[in-house]
Amino acid sequence: MQMGVMLGPVLAYLVTFSYLMPFLVQSLITLFAAIMVFIFLPRSPVTPAAKMAQTQDAKAQAPAKLRFLDGRYSFFLIQALAVYICMGMVQQTLGFYFQDTLHIDGAEAAKLYSFSMIASAAAMLFAQLVLVQRLKLSPQQFILLGLPLFVIGFMVLALAQNGWMLYAGMAFFGFGMGCCGPSFSAAASLTVEPHEQGALAGLIGSLVGMGFVIGPILGGFLYAIDSSFPYLAATALTATVLLWSIFSKLPVTPSCSALGVGQS
Repeated sequence: MQMGVMLGPVLAYLVTFSYLMPFLVQSLITLFAAIMVFIFLPRSPVTPAAKMAQTQDAKAQAPAKLRFLDGRYSFFLIQALAVYICMGMVQQTLGFYFQDTLHIDGAEAAKLYSFSMIASAAAMLFAQLVLVQRLKLSPQQFILLGLPLFVIGFMVLALAQNGWMLYAGMAFFGFGMGCCGPSFSAAASLTVEPHEQGALAGLIGSLVGMGFVIGPILGGFLYAIDSSFPYLAATALTATVLLWSIFSKLPVTPSCSALGVGQS
């Protein structure tokens, strides 16, 4: 999911050929996915007896229903939501920010924006495939490692005067996401019972959507006031979450490498 969110904006580069090209490519990717599902998705025929047994089991054990503000894990969900809101603000406005900061046209801005997302995605993959695998840290410790990287990245973006600062800011952002993204899910999942894991996964999955509803609206509003305001707001929000994390007493959990975080 994180790779898709980070790599999807790379398609912005295609506007250098045509403004409709990204939509055409998205349509082809979606068609390819549909064909793969039709061909490879396993079909599981259910006999009448098995169907009756499944119905009885479903009635006997209703699925767990979890609340967003459940005290066991709400801390991690709020952290993740704040980060995804910041992510939505950045991705929604960054193309315009390239254009206004570097004084270039829309097509060139889209091309440079796509390069910055490649740099960010590469940093995220390096963090998950190298750092997470080698550092014996708990999910909470990785969160405390990633949040300062977010703060630095957003601050660099807010102060950017040239292309290199914009790329550097997005690289820090990618490192932060690589450390924090899987750790939010891992830390939250360790606070619930096994039969609650599915419901919690649903809550965690909804955070990306919530962030990409709130973030772009807030980012667009702030950008209309001043082009640096979305990045200053993201800096302030992630810094607040970082301070809250530092001064909150959280239970220590197994290391991410032991849990397999970053391996999937």
